[in-house]
Amino acid sequence: MPPVTAPAPSSTQTASSRSAAVDPIRVIVDQHGGLSTDLLAWQRHAACRGLEAEIFYPPDSDDTGDDEAAFEAKAVCAACAVSGECLEYAIAVREKEGVWGGQTAAERVRIIRRRRRAAARARNAQAAASSN
Repeated sequence: MPPVTAPAPSSTQTASSRSAAVDPIRVIVDQHGGLSTDLLAWQRHAACRGLEAEIFYPPDSDDTGDDEAAFEAKAVCAACAVSGECLEYAIAVREKEGVWGGQTAAERVRIIRRRRRAAARARNAQAAASSN
């Protein structure tokens, strides 16, 4: 696994500012209210450490989630040992841009919706069972 840089975590950054060499762990901690670096330890093992951020923020990506521009990022994520942690992080902080854990922003929205529907079904089933 090559040493790589986790995607810069700010949806407000421009592509040029994301390409600057920064410590992604520090950026996340600073931008997300002082999160503990222990919670972000997975980033030290990310396959994307050291790669250009533009790979994970393709300029011509769209909201379909299956665009060609995300192919390279998804290939890196597919070989990453911590892609699950990366995806869960992006979902938890509602990351609005980029490929995280092998999923585009549109794909992450679909995951969130599926999880919400599954949770609602579970609550409804539990309520039905308890009323019987």
